[in-house]
Amino acid sequence: MLKRFVAIKDALSVMVVSDKWFRPVDDNLCRVQFVKDKIVNDVWWDKVRYFLSFTEPIYSMIRANDILTSHALHLIYEMWDTMIEKVRVVIYRHEGLEPHEESAFFSNC
Repeated sequence: MLKRFVAIKDALSVMVVSDKWFRPVDDNLCRVQFVKDKIVNDVWWDKVRYFLSFTEPIYSMIRANDILTSHALHLIYEMWDTMIEKVRVVIYRHEGLEPHEESAFFSNC
């Protein structure tokens, strides 16, 4: 669902800056303002993209495992290792770390 939000970000932005957007049906201006603030906030969108970038390998591995049988357990272990490495690369790149440095997010604790 977040992928869809990123894909339609421009349309969402146009919608929330429209005059019609601030006519709440249920008189809940707090919620309306909260949604508008998130949609127009580039920092929030950066966080969404970051979240999607490191969950994509996890999602892909789970989808691939749906089609495998118990006879392919060795492939699952191999895909798991590959997925962990892809997640590590995304997190380290986001934190600006080198492979030999330790990440607070990706520690072995």
